[in-house]
Amino acid sequence: MRMNKEIIALTSIRGIAALWVLFYHFLIPINRDVACISCYFPILEKSYLAVDFFFVLSGYILTLVYHGKIFDSQGALNRSSVLLFLKARFSRIYPLHLFTLLILVLWVGGMNNYFPDYLLKSRNNIETFIYNLLLIQSWGVWDDVSWNNPSWSISAEFFAYLIFPFLIAVLIKIDKKRRAIISILITVILLIIFRDFYDPNSFGFGDGEALFRCVVEFFYGVLGYILTKKNEFRVTLFLEKNFIQVAILLFSIITFLNYDSLVILLYLPLIISISHDNGVISKFLSHKSLHYLGLISYSIYLNHAVVLYVYRDIRVYYFDTPKSLGLGVELS
Repeated sequence: MRMNKEIIALTSIRGIAALWVLFYHFLIPINRDVACISCYFPILEKSYLAVDFFFVLSGYILTLVYHGKIFDSQGALNRSSVLLFLKARFSRIYPLHLFTLLILVLWVGGMNNYFPDYLLKSRNNIETFIYNLLLIQSWGVWDDVSWNNPSWSISAEFFAYLIFPFLIAVLIKIDKKRRAIISILITVILLIIFRDFYDPNSFGFGDGEALFRCVVEFFYGVLGYILTKKNEFRVTLFLEKNFIQVAILLFSIITFLNYDSLVILLYLPLIISISHDNGVISKFLSHKSLHYLGLISYSIYLNHAVVLYVYRDIRVYYFDTPKSLGLGVELS
């Protein structure tokens, strides 16, 4: 079931992933101040892996849509097509990012004016505002998230968009050399596994960890499409037959194991298996309510932290509740 070549199931599952993040962030104060709901639903503790799903999905979908469309008749990158691609991606992500950023700036400024004891977090300052305005806050220029916290992943994806045309150009040239593509895929898989073993204190946000995480997983999605497009029917048919097993394994690993990389590696077969809107699960995901949820997933993802931020400030400064409320960080 497609609408204007849209893959309904993938749109819907994007909405579910956005809700996964939202529930986790809103459960932080509930877990601490009321009851540990996440103790009974361990999958909620792994919601940060939804962002990794977005990265893999983005690489796969963009390759599906733009593969062969940004090159001229000689196989070279078409400058105008590349610029149109970048314009389309920028127009998709930046307006809402700018809106949520300015809302937070106005809110923080107002709170600071009315409450002399309002503590402006050190990471929300003029310097980080400029980084956020330029959408480069995840490029190793600062050692933490800032302002609208979830926007770090948008910044990282923006970097992936900038290198995407050149990435595809290289892969097109070696497309017939299957061994080369497979060797690159193995390297990418090893890099994804590497995330379970590096020390966050030695390789953190300020050292480009966010870009590493995004680009490697984005590249994984790109390679997934490149490798399956020639045997699309056979691969998809195989995965559809095994989709339920893949899904069960995926959520079992999320719930019970500590190795996040295994979950991320399963995202690609999950995406491929539902990319034709076929099968029982895809039919379930094609429901109108889930499809609508997917259509507004980007808004859910960027706006929910703003709502929680404002909610926290109102409780702290109007109702004198603990400053630790919300998003797991102190206001000071």
